[in-house]
Amino acid sequence: MVSQRLDAVKALWDRLAEQLGEREAMLKEVLDTSTQFHDTVKTLIDWLLLAANSVDAFSELDTAEQHEQFEVFVKH
Repeated sequence: MVSQRLDAVKALWDRLAEQLGEREAMLKEVLDTSTQFHDTVKTLIDWLLLAANSVDAFSELDTAEQHEQFEVFVKH
């Protein structure tokens, strides 16, 4: 009877340890995804700032220069 209860506790403990391992793996995956998202957002923000600065600079140019700068901008 005592050994059966000990076996049941051990089985429950093993299942808990397995679930903790699964949760840890899931959390690591979420952390990795979050880090990738953050890096992508930072890249997007940097690009948007560059685009805004380029658009601001366009207003100081004549039409031919604007067209030339736009072609350069589109290639990047």
